[in-house]
Amino acid sequence: MFVTLQKIKVEFKNNLKSVFIRPQENFSQLDGLRAISIMMVIVFHCYFSLFSLLKKEKDQLINFIDEMPGIFNWVWQGDKGVDIFFILSGFLIANKLFKELDDQKTIKIQRFYRERLLRIMPAYMLVILLTAATTNRDLVYLLANVLFINNFLPLDKMFLRYTWTITVEMQFYFIMPFFIMLVFRRVRYKVWLLISMFFGASLIRLIILLSEPMLFNTKFIEITLNGSKLFDRFAEALYGNFYTRFGPFILGILVAYLYKYHRQKLTSLIRTYPGSYNFFVLISILLTIVSISIPYHNKLSVYNTYFSETGNLLLIALNRNVFSFGVVALLLVSLFPTGNAKYIKTFFSAWIFYPIARVSYSMYLCQFPFIMLAVVIVQGDFDQGQFVATLSFGKMALISILSILLTFLFSILTFAIIEAPFINIYKKTRT
Repeated sequence: MFVTLQKIKVEFKNNLKSVFIRPQENFSQLDGLRAISIMMVIVFHCYFSLFSLLKKEKDQLINFIDEMPGIFNWVWQGDKGVDIFFILSGFLIANKLFKELDDQKTIKIQRFYRERLLRIMPAYMLVILLTAATTNRDLVYLLANVLFINNFLPLDKMFLRYTWTITVEMQFYFIMPFFIMLVFRRVRYKVWLLISMFFGASLIRLIILLSEPMLFNTKFIEITLNGSKLFDRFAEALYGNFYTRFGPFILGILVAYLYKYHRQKLTSLIRTYPGSYNFFVLISILLTIVSISIPYHNKLSVYNTYFSETGNLLLIALNRNVFSFGVVALLLVSLFPTGNAKYIKTFFSAWIFYPIARVSYSMYLCQFPFIMLAVVIVQGDFDQGQFVATLSFGKMALISILSILLTFLFSILTFAIIEAPFINIYKKTRT
């Protein structure tokens, strides 16, 4: 008994240490992207929760948004952090499957699914069970979460709305090995296949929006504030479905393929045309910044004042994939750190990002209770009238920072207790 307890204690300490000690791996630059993405998502949820809770105070909220410094427009598009997660998933999973296919001439699908379930399910099920035990939500729909089909339900029927991202990830994992083996490796022009699929993903979003004139004829601030029915329709039609969100996954696969099979060719091109490469670096940075800085919610912005229905349609349909393209370009640049690109790799590889990246999955699952806790700590209580009356950018910034900090601290424990033991199990099964 003592030996067992001692072993558990040692394993717990090692799991805690692993949060802060980065192993020697090839893709340290992914830590920065992953950490930034989870912080973006939490900040977005801080502000979006404000919308959800305070819809009766619409005028005050609009005034608050209009008075925000323009440099902080990105907080309303922080949900694009999810697209970064999808890109990284596409890159890492494709890279792993390409290696397995090269080494063994096949993909062990059962092992792949087992590893994915061991990685995703423990913390995921804990959150689901805790939610079921502490809320009055309809348990009939819990099974949809467990089976990863909850994004097919109407938004008001979903057991945990924000877990649609995990469902989309699992749907991607289910398809991925078959896609690699049965389609991808049989196609001669693989790069063109992936590029075509990415543009196809954008076309799907455009077609769906064209079939929903109520959505593309409405500015995004109105979709957000005009009542649950309009927003729910937006979420159900465009936001939480695999077929509208697979563009970032495809881009991640594309980068993995280029890096694994065309690394020497790309390195040679970069050395031959350093000026063009530096220009590509600059365009990548600008594209990412511009695509995330469009002031959707500011009623006085150029977007809300001058954009036509067509412009609104194209922006809602394509902006997310444009952002994903910019992020993928930055990822590609960080993988080939030549010239000015070395500064991008250095930034994304900074150790400070690693602990956050390490527990980012737990942070995503656990964030909402700590957002509410941060509100109570800053406000003292949660009287809506008082909160709106004293609403300020400084207060929201403090709530955002505190939410990230509290979620991070709690997630260290959940990682050490829940995630890490199962990570160790699937590592042992692979070896």
